[in-house]
Amino acid sequence: MIDRMERYVVVNCTEREELMDILYDERFPTDAVVLTPELVMQYEDGVFERSPEVARPYFEKNAPVPKEVYDISREKNLTLFLGTARQDDEGLYNSLVCIKDGEEVWHHDKFKLYTGSNETKVFKAPEEWDGGMELDGVRYSTPICIETNHIMRKGREKSLYSEVADFNPDVMLVPAYWPNSPDLFEGNLRTIMRRTGTKMVLFANGGNRSGGMYLTENGGSSVVMENGTCRLDETGWIEIEADLEKGTYVNTNHVLEDE
Repeated sequence: MIDRMERYVVVNCTEREELMDILYDERFPTDAVVLTPELVMQYEDGVFERSPEVARPYFEKNAPVPKEVYDISREKNLTLFLGTARQDDEGLYNSLVCIKDGEEVWHHDKFKLYTGSNETKVFKAPEEWDGGMELDGVRYSTPICIETNHIMRKGREKSLYSEVADFNPDVMLVPAYWPNSPDLFEGNLRTIMRRTGTKMVLFANGGNRSGGMYLTENGGSSVVMENGTCRLDETGWIEIEADLEKGTYVNTNHVLEDE
């Protein structure tokens, strides 16, 4: 049981420069868990329309996370779940990297790559699903974009449903770059919540500059915020104080160009 308020931030932006402006904004909170969109550190429009021979070296060159990201994590006591390319001796991955107190403490490499683009020819998929971790007493599941489709496929071959449901996450963090049919994407998230018993879903979709939160009410199957104000469709961030057990929250939206 998580008997405390948790502070979360959903960042809504599409590129590294916007992200750094947001993190260094004097209004940006401290002591928070922060979610960014998928591949926010490297994404450019049309990058997956380039040939793999062009796109892959681009991601390899820009894969290292800059020192300033680690510095801001330490200075503001932020736990950053950062959408970024990640490279090691085994290959190049589309990843969600967790940076806490200025150090990388965990990562999830995208297990189900999108076959409708060159993503499968640019990035390597790990051999096993590793999208679950526990941090400070909270269990997080971290499907990246199209992986949510595979969680939806309950009972079907190659489904990720059992991996997620058996882990019994408290919070699902979903970085995405899903430009088309955002209603389908968000509807999937609400369905996954109900099926897996997840208390809260945070999503950051760089594909159409949208981010938001869904929360289960009183630990039940009723999802609040389906059409509410805890979402943002402009460059900025949503700050959320949530009680996961009671299903209550307070949120504040900030637009980067406000002040």
